[in-house]
Amino acid sequence: MTSQFSLPQMLIPFFSINAVLRKSLIAALIGGMVLFSLPSPAEAAICRNIQGRRICEASLNRSAKNYWEYRAIVTIDGARQPRETYNCRDQIRIQADGTVIPFEKGDPSPVVCRLYNKRRAKRR
Repeated sequence: MTSQFSLPQMLIPFFSINAVLRKSLIAALIGGMVLFSLPSPAEAAICRNIQGRRICEASLNRSAKNYWEYRAIVTIDGARQPRETYNCRDQIRIQADGTVIPFEKGDPSPVVCRLYNKRRAKRR
């Protein structure tokens, strides 16, 4: 005597569309919770207090041709300064209009030239 239900008909209730949708929704919710619970990548701004002023680098790009030159935008006490080129070897900075200014005490040069100074210290 044969049973009135065959094997494929018995598996259909186990794999119904509603059950699959429920399982995928639960997986998506758990995945979303895990994704949003991860910490966001840190955006570490390099800041220093120099002569009572808070100097932070907002943007820093090294010259491809001359490793001692950096194009930088800094903020001084929260005020964004225009982009300047810092020549860390000759200790001068060049403004956008071409004005050359030697490094002085209290200017942002230690913040900008810290990478060059580390590289120079390794060579010695």
